[in-house]
Amino acid sequence: MDNVKEKRKNSDMCNIPDEMIKSLKEDIAEIKTALLGNKYQKKGLIERVELIEYELDRFKKLKWSIYGGATVIAFIVSIMFRIVTKLI
Repeated sequence: MDNVKEKRKNSDMCNIPDEMIKSLKEDIAEIKTALLGNKYQKKGLIERVELIEYELDRFKKLKWSIYGGATVIAFIVSIMFRIVTKLI
């Protein structure tokens, strides 16, 4: 068991240059800012996507409400035409 721990300590993966670690830290900070926002730009990508999904759900509900209303109006108009054609 101790031999495995010792192999992990002596691994070449731990010999990462400082420039690469610094670059990775900066990249991660930029990604975090893009996803979550910062003090100047309050909305990050995650919040914007959530807002768009919410609006999309509202539009889907509106679409089905319009379809339902159009169906009811078409049904009423067709009944009125049948009544008018029977009277003539």
